[in-house]
Amino acid sequence: MSANILIVEDDEEFQQYLSMTLTKAGYHVAVTGTARAARDSFHAHPPDLVLLDIELPDGNGIELCREWGLDQGGGSRVIFLTGYGDASTRIKCFGLGAQDFIPKPVNVEELLARVRVHAANKLSQDELLRRNQELELHAQVRQATTDLIVHDLRNPLSTIKGTLAMTRKRGLISDAVYVGLLGSAESAAEFMTLMLNDLLDLSSGGKRLQVEITRVEVAPILARLPALFDSYKRNCGISLEYSVAPSVACLNTDRKLLFRLLANLSLAAVRGSPRNAAVHLDCAPTEGRARFTVADRGPGIPDADKAGIFPSQLPSQFKDSSVVGMAFCRMAVDALSGKIWAEDQPGGGTLYRFELPTGPSAL
Repeated sequence: MSANILIVEDDEEFQQYLSMTLTKAGYHVAVTGTARAARDSFHAHPPDLVLLDIELPDGNGIELCREWGLDQGGGSRVIFLTGYGDASTRIKCFGLGAQDFIPKPVNVEELLARVRVHAANKLSQDELLRRNQELELHAQVRQATTDLIVHDLRNPLSTIKGTLAMTRKRGLISDAVYVGLLGSAESAAEFMTLMLNDLLDLSSGGKRLQVEITRVEVAPILARLPALFDSYKRNCGISLEYSVAPSVACLNTDRKLLFRLLANLSLAAVRGSPRNAAVHLDCAPTEGRARFTVADRGPGIPDADKAGIFPSQLPSQFKDSSVVGMAFCRMAVDALSGKIWAEDQPGGGTLYRFELPTGPSAL
């Protein structure tokens, strides 16, 4: 692809010489000799590169450069051509966004070398910008599609959850085996809802995340978790145990975000646990804050991976759905002015920990 060059030069002989030289070199060339004609040509067919004389019959190149917004990072590149070679003129030209300055009389080899460099840089920059725009467009389409799918999935999922809950509460199924299967289905629906909500919050960059600080009792939130993981207990023998220190029994925090945090971390711990193991959850005071710990006896997390276990945003590619939950945990903890990390548990396993403010009137 050949660059488009606009020559703005009032000396007709020099104008023709430049045009012939650059055309022979393979460039598309437009020629003007006045500021007015230069304006018309520039706006009708924006060039990649402008060879711009400073002194023109009806204006000057410096004003044209400013008018075209080239001092504000406009698209075209500019090489000034002038008989004025003093330092102040050069500084003024570069200050207006010019890429180069060639004093007259012009050495043709030097001119072609400089034009070649700046034209190639401009075309490369345009191609990079085009590719970035295409990538951004594709990313927006993918994001819009994801959001649409997630939103559409929530409605039938809510119906499924409601039907399962109604069936259980009304005792429509009494056989113990089928009651257990019903509980497993409810847990699966609950986890799917959790993941969909995490995806929606992450895809919005946290804009959807609504923080509602209220007085929250911690124990009832922890008490909801064993039932959520009941299918893991039946199938793998994995149980959840919890404890809460009296001094942090109540916190000023967001009830829903706290539950989602603990559910995601518990899921990570349960998935990493061996059969017939126990996952321990506790809430204890530490330096004026409440520290939540979810402990498992799994294989642990390599030291090299600990720093990135809670990413600040969802990676563009990931193989494990747990990354969604961990990224949400980072977002939620940041929204609650806390901190989160993972460390080794003595004797083997992982401690998933986060700390939250207790509030001005914590008990």
